[in-house]
Amino acid sequence: MVFLAAGRQGETRLFRPLDERLAAFSFSLYAIHRQLMADMAALLVRIGLLPATCITDPGKVLALGLAMTAISAVPAYAFGQLFESRTPQLSRALAQLLRRRINAKKNGRDDMPPRPSHINHTA
Repeated sequence: MVFLAAGRQGETRLFRPLDERLAAFSFSLYAIHRQLMADMAALLVRIGLLPATCITDPGKVLALGLAMTAISAVPAYAFGQLFESRTPQLSRALAQLLRRRINAKKNGRDDMPPRPSHINHTA
């Protein structure tokens, strides 16, 4: 707990690359892992590889949980690459739009700034 509370001071160079890679898709993992794990468990029960009743052996529970977490990390990583990796570009675009909007209001114009010319408005 102390390590977590230490923030950047508690970081080590050894784990920084891993931290950065995991942070790149951490929200995606958070957002979709539960549904993926539930679907995997249902599939394993349906095909007979997992009992429909609870597993009582702690070792099997741990192994199954770790395996399902590792498996769910793969689609979460892909999801993160599709969506989370574009967050900085989206943030810059929205900030630019907001600045243009604020400047237009300051100059007495309440209309939206002109749209980019590369967008087809006739469709």
